[in-house]
Amino acid sequence: MNATPAQHTSPSAIIWSLGQREYALAFTCLVACRLLAAIPCHLYDDAFITMRYAQNLAAGHGFVYNPGAPWEPVLGTTTPAYTLVLAAAAWGGADVSVFAVAFNAVCDGLIACLILRSLQQAAPLGGLLAAGLFAATPLLNRISAGGMESPLFVLSALAAFHLDDRRQHVRAGMLAALSALVRPEGVLTMLVLVLRNWRNLRVLACSVVPPISLGLVYLVIATAYFGSPIPQSVLAKARMQVTGWGPALVILRWSFAASTLLAVALPITLVGVWSCMRSAGLRRSYSLWALLLTGAYVAARPMVWSWYFYPVLTANCLWLGTGLALVLGKGLPRLQAALATGGTRALPIGVYLVCALGTGGFAIYLGPSPVRSGIYAAMRGWACKSVPLNASILAHDIGAIGYYSGARILDSAGLVWPVAVNTDQMTLIRENRPDYVLLTAVRSNVEAMQSDADLRPCYTPVARFNATDDKSLWPTSDSLPSTWRQDYILYARKNTSVTSTNSATRMPHE
Repeated sequence: MNATPAQHTSPSAIIWSLGQREYALAFTCLVACRLLAAIPCHLYDDAFITMRYAQNLAAGHGFVYNPGAPWEPVLGTTTPAYTLVLAAAAWGGADVSVFAVAFNAVCDGLIACLILRSLQQAAPLGGLLAAGLFAATPLLNRISAGGMESPLFVLSALAAFHLDDRRQHVRAGMLAALSALVRPEGVLTMLVLVLRNWRNLRVLACSVVPPISLGLVYLVIATAYFGSPIPQSVLAKARMQVTGWGPALVILRWSFAASTLLAVALPITLVGVWSCMRSAGLRRSYSLWALLLTGAYVAARPMVWSWYFYPVLTANCLWLGTGLALVLGKGLPRLQAALATGGTRALPIGVYLVCALGTGGFAIYLGPSPVRSGIYAAMRGWACKSVPLNASILAHDIGAIGYYSGARILDSAGLVWPVAVNTDQMTLIRENRPDYVLLTAVRSNVEAMQSDADLRPCYTPVARFNATDDKSLWPTSDSLPSTWRQDYILYARKNTSVTSTNSATRMPHE
């Protein structure tokens, strides 16, 4: 008696074959989840820095943050490639703050398709689970909706490894170069290509020559235009580096146990890591890349923010999906048989529908972000009414205030203003006497401003921007936190021609 096709197929492969329908479902689900997440998730303040660079570039001012400032041009963004994407959108008339969220959603849809592709032959069920986890993980939704470059970073690396699998080595090398221009850590993308192809010198040359050539071109252009190929933001953040090995534990926790679910599922995730590293092709390359990124962060121990971990959190979804498929295949063979004999065409629809409905329900439950109305829209309303031409604003969180005001920004963190590096905020205010000062409303900042005998007679608080109803301009020390939160008090120099009132800072949602 002839054997049926299923008898020659591995347990994980008898469920279904991935076709255009499954890829379309994954893409649609990811875009829907990311756009739904934009309801409760506001843009990161840092995203506005890149957006202002893009707006200035599209307007013909050049790759600068403060057009006409004597210290410009300064490369104050770590993502020149993403800036060019946003600049193209701005030049075409798009609102870059809206475009960034939509663009990230599309990038994530393509990432989901590549995740499915990586497991198409070995474990389609694992691909489905991994794509579903990628769609529904709250932290990934939050980072993507935050407008940062992380989705493009992951997509460029995944696409490079995919093209290398298809023996399109020159194109893979070009995407590796793009990855390095999206984030500096992208140089590890080229390292993975080297590790993949080092035995074949011809293939290695095809993979490495393009990124090296483009890298040399970038070095020449960046050095000639900015004076240095190293972003000023990288130099400024380097001085924030935390000493000791304590931060390494924080990095490892963010990488492998960023949520309770990931912490509980860590054993299954490690099974997935083992399986992916033993495989060949895209899964192995991306897993190695994510582990190298984590290792680099642990070795360097820089100040880190949540979006730094988008690549390894994406890898967690790949690993956990793979591990779950292996556990189900070995521990629940009856489930595998049931899936193989009926209803399998509906399984992807069911999984993605649950992800989208869950994300949408959670977004509706949380409601629109109060930061969007209480801070960003309020800043925009104040700036439209009250900022004189050629006004200067000194701030530590420069993103939203710089984007909405268009004023000359004196950046006390030194990301776009080199003179501020290694100079404390109060000294910068005394030496430069800006028209406005935007202080983060933490105890140390407000106490210093209120008690400074030189500055107190010169500046008065005129507005407060936060996501609560606390609009007190003279808060007591006891009412303020000791650590950062998104709450700002705006001070105006008393001889500034136009100031705002507290009521002028309130406006409806954007």
